[in-house]
Amino acid sequence: MHHTHDSGRSGFSTVVVGLLRDVRTLVRQELALAQHEVEYEIGKIVKAVLWFVIGLIMAVIGSITIAAACVLILYEYTGLPAWVCAAIVSMILLGAAAGLMAAGRGIVKSVRFIPVRSIQIMRDDVKWMANWVRTRFV
Repeated sequence: MHHTHDSGRSGFSTVVVGLLRDVRTLVRQELALAQHEVEYEIGKIVKAVLWFVIGLIMAVIGSITIAAACVLILYEYTGLPAWVCAAIVSMILLGAAAGLMAAGRGIVKSVRFIPVRSIQIMRDDVKWMANWVRTRFV
């Protein structure tokens, strides 16, 4: 009878050690998942910044070079005053720049600074482990 009691205690120790090892592995995997999720979100931030920079560069280049040429073309072929031609061209260029910047802003709005999926997975795992322990030992 004494032998059975030791065997039960040894089995319990084995289960606890195995559970702790599995928990440690699970935590490592979930931390790696959270790291990848954060890296993905940082990638979206970089992409948004890139769109903003491209939009800004296009606005500057377009405002300086194409605008001048378009103003001259409008002036030549429409007979409108030069200032009206300049206003028309400026509005078109600013509209294009605004569209690019809106695309970048849309990406920024989708960025999550907290790894939501990883946190939910960790919560689910903790619930599962608590339930597993409760069903086995309580």
